[in-house]
Amino acid sequence: MLCGLITSCKTAYMETGKAMYTPVSATDSDKTAEVRHAKLVNLQNGNTASAIILNRQVTRSGVVVSIDKKAAQQLGIIYTGAAPVDIRYKQ
Repeated sequence: MLCGLITSCKTAYMETGKAMYTPVSATDSDKTAEVRHAKLVNLQNGNTASAIILNRQVTRSGVVVSIDKKAAQQLGIIYTGAAPVDIRYKQ
């Protein structure tokens, strides 16, 4: 296959959603769920963070991901608790 000769065929999955941080989100996450790493970009201020997605929910209004405190600080949502983000899942 041609893509094997030029570059790797791995592609990242990208979506737009909302990142949420709550102090108890780490204890509420499903321990059996697959650990997913993602790069998040806050659409309100442009801040970026590399984060572990603690929990992912699909709702009528879109995707909501729970993130840890460090990622929330990097995104600038530690006090507001939520923000619209672009989510690029790492392979």
